[in-house]
Amino acid sequence: MTEIPCVVCGKPMRGTMGARQRVSKLTCSASCHEAFVKMLIFQYGEFKKIGRLRTGEFFKVPLRDIIEHGVKEQELDKYPKWEDK
Repeated sequence: MTEIPCVVCGKPMRGTMGARQRVSKLTCSASCHEAFVKMLIFQYGEFKKIGRLRTGEFFKVPLRDIIEHGVKEQELDKYPKWEDK
């Protein structure tokens, strides 16, 4: 186990790091997680344009879904298509 600081408040957390130095958790609590997600949405926008390479279609995917669940190609159809203005 390694001590890893929370990315929001800096509180030391116990975490695991794999061979590629991947951290299993970035925040120490639900409130810090929510603050981190809001910070990322403010910085990068609420939606991301995600493409399906086979068809060239693009979808409007909430950044929160990407962060909290990840998005697989098979799940893209549940999101609206991206429309350029």
